[in-house]
Amino acid sequence: MKKGDLIKVIELKKGINTITLDRIYPLEPLKSKNLNIITYMIDDEVMKDGVIYANKLMIDAKNAENVELKIGAGYIAEKDDELTNQFISYHGWSGGDGIYSFNITNGKDGFDLREDLKTLFFFGDTFVGTSDLKTHQRYQPHLMPNNSFGVHEHGKTNFLIKMLSKLRKHIMRLKRQQKKCCNIYPALVEVLINKIWKNSIAAQTVLF
Repeated sequence: MKKGDLIKVIELKKGINTITLDRIYPLEPLKSKNLNIITYMIDDEVMKDGVIYANKLMIDAKNAENVELKIGAGYIAEKDDELTNQFISYHGWSGGDGIYSFNITNGKDGFDLREDLKTLFFFGDTFVGTSDLKTHQRYQPHLMPNNSFGVHEHGKTNFLIKMLSKLRKHIMRLKRQQKKCCNIYPALVEVLINKIWKNSIAAQTVLF
């Protein structure tokens, strides 16, 4: 939809009219001498002057009248089913709250960006484990690290779980096992340990 497109024709009655829309729209201001007071709201929050976004209107009409409600300047948020489905997981990363997203290709966040940009998602508390495909019940053990990350690129999203403490335990275990290896393996294990430990990215995040 673009600016000026018709959303719906509203049949107003004399007095107070409450109009509820199916989503939040940017709206062209209603202009009619028949209208006393027009209140634009998102849910029950009254919008201030400027660009008008609303999914609910309260209109006080002097007399019955039909008015056209049209798209104004702004943007409409629509569900992206393809991207949404990438966040449905039954093994490993299975959900996180406090989501933030950043354009890490050129740092410019905004509307109407190219689809080939790399996006970083940052999550708060995160569920990690396995869930039932039918009932969606989480099987134990189900872990909850404090943070996780997602990298969206080329139409796919890979999730990274912050598991630094667990990685340290694995490295220490490798060091203990190294002493028990034959003469061929100690050098190889030491190379792997140093490579993981010195790489700050690998030391802080593990692809789950």
